[in-house]
Amino acid sequence: MPAELAAGLHMEEHKIDPIVRIESPYDSAADKILSPEEIHRLRTSIAWSSAMPAFIDSLTILSASNVVARQNGKSYMREYQLAKEGDHWVIVSMKRSQVHRYSPD
Repeated sequence: MPAELAAGLHMEEHKIDPIVRIESPYDSAADKILSPEEIHRLRTSIAWSSAMPAFIDSLTILSASNVVARQNGKSYMREYQLAKEGDHWVIVSMKRSQVHRYSPD
């Protein structure tokens, strides 16, 4: 856990375990489309890809061979369509959308 985060959480006072695991609804889903090993391969492909950022905000599993990875910025959203070809995941397309912020002024 990053020191800045740990300092603000009062780890010892609240007896917080420093090992953090972020779970998603997929972790507890009964009918998983992709195995944990396949998700690991997918995440490794994303991390080592020079065509997309290593850190993404969400993964949406559409089927066993089709996934959408999204990265949100302050003024844009990038959506990467990935498809499984053999044992590898490849980027099929990328779409960048402008994000329009509502201003009550």
